[in-house]
Amino acid sequence: MQTSTIIAGVAALGIAASPMIAVAAPTTETLTLGASNLGGSFPPPFGTVKVDLLGATTAQLTYESNVAGGYIFVDGGAAAANFNGPVTLSLVSCNAPSLACGSNGGAGNEDGFGHFSNSWNLANAGAGNRASEIILTATLTSGSWDTDVGNVLTANNNGYLVASHIGAGTCTSLITCNAVTLTTTGFAGDGSVVPTPEPLSLALLGTGLVGLGFAQRRRKKKA
Repeated sequence: MQTSTIIAGVAALGIAASPMIAVAAPTTETLTLGASNLGGSFPPPFGTVKVDLLGATTAQLTYESNVAGGYIFVDGGAAAANFNGPVTLSLVSCNAPSLACGSNGGAGNEDGFGHFSNSWNLANAGAGNRASEIILTATLTSGSWDTDVGNVLTANNNGYLVASHIGAGTCTSLITCNAVTLTTTGFAGDGSVVPTPEPLSLALLGTGLVGLGFAQRRRKKKA
């Protein structure tokens, strides 16, 4: 009885391990814009950048500012990223009320956060030209990211993957943040990654551990 219980526990662990090894590499990750040079009066988070791997050579980046906290994207370098390989960057959409979604900014520095390989500029920081969402498509011109979203970006000279030009004001929505006189502007860079759990494998692993634990308790009782 003891032997069969141990075998069952080990088998459950084997079943749990197999899906974990076979699970495809993640195709989505979300970076938090958690560091800034705006000063201590302006707490994070300043926004998020969701990276979706659409194919071996194509990725989509969705920049969302934390408008509920009073932050909105502005001006040059509104959305920047340091890509792992040469890319062509194009705009999918932005939600600036004037639809002045700007243009490709190329490579450049985001003040305090280092040099980034690609960026997108909004028209200017004036009312109506600010955006709380910018969606971009990046297409590799050589090489491949394979099937892992972790291959899309690489840390720049200052250790950052993405950054944004941020405006801060006493506002709580896209409309109010586009109309208010901004208190200050500055830059924000990524601070953390939000992981996506794999529930099935974790559940199976837990089942295996429970089985082994049960076998161990039976062994102690008999001793």
